[in-house]
Amino acid sequence: MSKSKLLAQARLLAIAIAGLAPLARPVSPQATPVPMTNLFRPYSKAIAESKSTGKPLLLFFTNPHCVPCYWLESEIFGKPDSAALVNRLYVPVRLVTKLGPTDKTPETPEARLAASRYGIVATPNLVAISASDRFLGSVAWAGRDTVLFRLESWAKAARR
Repeated sequence: MSKSKLLAQARLLAIAIAGLAPLARPVSPQATPVPMTNLFRPYSKAIAESKSTGKPLLLFFTNPHCVPCYWLESEIFGKPDSAALVNRLYVPVRLVTKLGPTDKTPETPEARLAASRYGIVATPNLVAISASDRFLGSVAWAGRDTVLFRLESWAKAARR
């Protein structure tokens, strides 16, 4: 079985397990499922902001066809308490990446370069990078409490 078919089956299984099947619907690449997506900065501006403020970058690798991405975006970036935590501790960036060779999703050169640099092969994925360009950690898909715990831990590590 091909890697893309295995990945597709794994995603469907994850959707079924998480009870997210009702969310599995085709969407346009420009869809913004969460009202707080204005939280995200453009990649180049985020790097400059990170260097000037000392706050680490939080790279959110996503894809409009990825149901777990919508869950993560709504749970972490779409809720006022966790969005405020992210904004206080990080400079967040939303990077849309392709899911495989047949995916027609528009992808920016920055997203492809960052995905390649940090070994991102699937979405969703959060990667924390210090202002001095030190890798702090990453999480692919976990519960809300786990993600928030890791975000706080990585931010503390960035200050050391």
